[in-house]
Amino acid sequence: MTPSAGSPAVDPAANAFTGTPDELAARCPLSFAQQGLWIVDQLEPGRAVYSIPQAWRLEGSLDIPAFQQALNRVVARHETLRTTFGSIKGRPVQLVSEFQPRHFPVIDLSGAVDPEAAARQIMDDEAQSPFDLRRGPLFRAHILRLSANEHLALFNLHHIVSDAQSFELLRREISECYEAVRAGRKAALPFLPVQYLDYALWQRERFQSGLLERELAYWKQHLAGAAASQEFPCDFSRDGDAFKGASERFALPMATVQALKEMSRREGATLFMAVLAALGALLHRWIGSNDVVVGAPFSGRGRAETENLIGLFVNTLPLRLRVNREMAFSELLVHVRETVLGVFAHQETPFEEIVRALAPERNLRRNPFFQVVLALQKGTPASWAFGGLHACLVEMDTHTAKFDLTLLLEETDCGIKGRLEYNTDLFEANTIRCFLQQFISLIESVAEMPACPVRRLPAPSMVCTEPARPEASAPDFESEYQETIHRAFETQAAQTPDAVAVSFQGRTLTYAELNARANRLARRLHALGVRPGVRTGVCLERSPELILSLLAILKAGSAYVPLDPACPSKRLAFLAQDAALPVVIASESFDTSVFAGTGTAVLAVNDAAINTQEAGNLDAHAASEDPAYVLYTSGSTGAPKGVIVPHRAVLRLVRGADYARFAPDEVFLQFAPISFDASTFEIWGALLNGARLEIFPPHMPSLAELGRVIHERAVTTLWLTAGLFHQMVDEQLEDLRGVRQLLAGGDVLSVPHVAKLIRNVPECRLINGYGPTENTTFTCCFPVPSFWRPRRSVPIGRPIRGTQVFVLDEQLEPVPTGVPGELCIAGEGLALGYLNQPELTAERFVSNPFGPPGSRMYRSGDRVRLLPDGNLEFLGRMDQQVKIRGFRVEPGEIETALRRHPGVHDAAVTARETHTGRELVAYVVAAGQKPAPETLERFLRTKLPPYMMPASFVFLDALPLTANGKVDYRALPAPAASRGDNAPAPPVSETEAILLSIWKEVLGRNAIGVRDNFFHLGGHSLIATQLVSRIARAFGRDVPVSAVFESPTVASLAARLHEADGIPGSSPPVIARRMPRSQARSLLTRIHQLSDTEVESLLAGAAEDQVAS
Repeated sequence: MTPSAGSPAVDPAANAFTGTPDELAARCPLSFAQQGLWIVDQLEPGRAVYSIPQAWRLEGSLDIPAFQQALNRVVARHETLRTTFGSIKGRPVQLVSEFQPRHFPVIDLSGAVDPEAAARQIMDDEAQSPFDLRRGPLFRAHILRLSANEHLALFNLHHIVSDAQSFELLRREISECYEAVRAGRKAALPFLPVQYLDYALWQRERFQSGLLERELAYWKQHLAGAAASQEFPCDFSRDGDAFKGASERFALPMATVQALKEMSRREGATLFMAVLAALGALLHRWIGSNDVVVGAPFSGRGRAETENLIGLFVNTLPLRLRVNREMAFSELLVHVRETVLGVFAHQETPFEEIVRALAPERNLRRNPFFQVVLALQKGTPASWAFGGLHACLVEMDTHTAKFDLTLLLEETDCGIKGRLEYNTDLFEANTIRCFLQQFISLIESVAEMPACPVRRLPAPSMVCTEPARPEASAPDFESEYQETIHRAFETQAAQTPDAVAVSFQGRTLTYAELNARANRLARRLHALGVRPGVRTGVCLERSPELILSLLAILKAGSAYVPLDPACPSKRLAFLAQDAALPVVIASESFDTSVFAGTGTAVLAVNDAAINTQEAGNLDAHAASEDPAYVLYTSGSTGAPKGVIVPHRAVLRLVRGADYARFAPDEVFLQFAPISFDASTFEIWGALLNGARLEIFPPHMPSLAELGRVIHERAVTTLWLTAGLFHQMVDEQLEDLRGVRQLLAGGDVLSVPHVAKLIRNVPECRLINGYGPTENTTFTCCFPVPSFWRPRRSVPIGRPIRGTQVFVLDEQLEPVPTGVPGELCIAGEGLALGYLNQPELTAERFVSNPFGPPGSRMYRSGDRVRLLPDGNLEFLGRMDQQVKIRGFRVEPGEIETALRRHPGVHDAAVTARETHTGRELVAYVVAAGQKPAPETLERFLRTKLPPYMMPASFVFLDALPLTANGKVDYRALPAPAASRGDNAPAPPVSETEAILLSIWKEVLGRNAIGVRDNFFHLGGHSLIATQLVSRIARAFGRDVPVSAVFESPTVASLAARLHEADGIPGSSPPVIARRMPRSQARSLLTRIHQLSDTEVESLLAGAAEDQVAS
């Protein structure tokens, strides 16, 4: 590295360069790290996130003029402190001004009522004050006078001209220069053979020699197959400021640090490696992946010439850890040591170039490869003396966060001083404290137990179980659940015989009338051979006859099997045969040929013989453990599976329950299909508590009709699927005002819709209800409080009474709070198993290691985590199962059905989010000539219920496969991107035509359609800046770069321009997942999202920019 032939001088008065623009652009490049920060500033100027403030407390008699001179000597010594940044023909350049003495403000606070408070306010304001990279200065200093013998020196530098080591240099040099000025001598500072601009030129030239390609070969191998981002479980969605931050401070005592060092030395590792291994083990738990990537800053000062330079040299690089939960921690440490040493040997490769070369999938909401950063540095002296002054550092909080989590550790004489910086728009403080507590616990553990397997390393853990209650108010579960459903109903009918039990289109049945009619039907069933241990089908639409049929089947000692009349006849026949139904109760118009050859008889619900039976209660022998019903759900093997639910599980759901109010003055709406277990809550929640059950007519209503019925029939307790809840909140909010308690679930609730309801209808108690059919409708419930702060998702709450839940790992051991795991369920709500499927029953209903001998628990397959406040958060399925309009769907069942079509060679089915909600998409590999989608749809309708029908079909030549040969569901294209003819969509308006020509020009491609994604065509952030520059010239208006990320197709961008002008878009509507503008804009500022560093393409062809001093 050699000095340049003199830095290009800037005449401050004329504000002009000497030299031609091309010469200056070539001689004044930015380093790779500076370039990334410069692009960030271009996208979103005026942000303080990359400000680095520091404050010193100075005790003693401060010579302010001498201190001012000392500061100026340091500024004169380092060109970076006199550097600003401009652009020439769109190319960024760094401009070094000639040194001119500066006056640094002195603020006298000695007369303030509280000088310390006044100083703290100034410090906070300074930390939040942005820099102007074009005008500068990028180094600011203030002197705050608290008293005659106490001052604060406040410094602030932009990260583009400094890093952590720069501040240590600043401390040493200001101290030395102050003493030199006071003594009238020359400062004893090391000679600087080069300046930062020389380093930037050297770096550029070095990587143009072929070294970059050789270095990148290592990084391609190191990161091969690594995910572009890792799913760290956040509390809030990524739609906020993206840089708001806070910190939690902690300390590790010297004894712990020494033990960690000794253990590390035995393994040939360093303290940093040991801490990284512990952090990797913890992230492995939280992320739920064996592949963990952590960012770590490397100083970048490997050459002697740069050791004493103030400037940006640090390079934050990804350290990829392969964590096997069964390996001993010492083995993990050896692996980490090898990883760190490998990266250390290639630390000069700019991260921006790594991202450009590997081209990970762009996601504006996340930094590529890593979102967690670990830094460990030798401690800067907390206090020192110079020039008759005693100085010490003053802790400052910038209230910003550059990454999701940054763990900053400083080794001191007392141990380790730590700070966990986190994004407050993503995490609650309690979550961070929980994570930090687990990290400290791991650090303490590994020092003492290096041979312990990773999965057994202790961490503070909590198992969420049924909340404790005062003994006096606790119900007698034993007696409460030892009854049967029909006996409980008979007791209720005896207590309130004249109360209305059921109402339907103006008709009513009292409890006594319903009981008598059910008794007659039960006796008729007896006459047809229905007995305890026999299952009986019911195939009726919503009506009073449906309700009395269910009750009659139970009274006969049988278990009811709901059959949806809308199902294809082949499916009905299969269910009747699988459940061995001797009788199915149906309407008089039912086609009895459906069950031909199955041995199933059909009993018309209005059969004349029913009325001749006695009306008194039966003496059928049934117990609480006997089956009450069998409910069929989608099965991954291609056939539905029947869940056997006992009486006691239903009683636990609706008797003495704590999640909702069950009382005689409630009016329940029976709206859910009988084949959906929400109907269990609706029907028996009303009839076993003396309430009225209002039955909705048997058709799919409009939202207005549903709202009208809710209002006119004075419904007070309402269950809605998540999708219907969202629609009602959007369209019929006023009709929900009379509802006392609204339970919603069956799928993930939308946070904005929940917030809208509790804000506008505070009198309605909203309850998020979660639970698989295998645990009888509800397992956990979350009553949304009126003061609830919207999170990333709505929690599913705590277990309801009579239920215990556990968050477990693959070995069925509890995971720590905050760590994702599988939700396992125990208690009185458990089903008996799956009908005729003992192997599946044994697989999913396992021994409960936390309960009494012989007790069971259900492995739900749902991925959850326990929040610090004791509520559970649903994170998704651990398999491919999805929820469609509240129904549980196994895509494998649809795939199996599709493969039975002669025109289908292979198929894959997945769910995709659209502007209308979640839809099923079928991907088909044809066996020869492609069958028409309509043909496949007609075929599936004969085999599957309506809710399992794909919304669209996409034909592929072959299904994408993973390295293991399995279908790669993530690689399946979106339907809109899978045109059969692959022809680019032409423009349909003048705006689209102009935009399309600009796209072709900047991307250098001709075959582009108006619906092609900019980034899928090779576009990147730098080209995006060029694109908006051309658009601005063509349309005479400014377009933010964020617009390209929010509207990445010609059609969507044209529509955006028309919308801004108030002109209806002339293009057909584009169905896309639109990111909120605030989210996209804030997330654009993520430095390493902007991976491409070809500055030559930036704003190419644009008019020469004015360069400010």
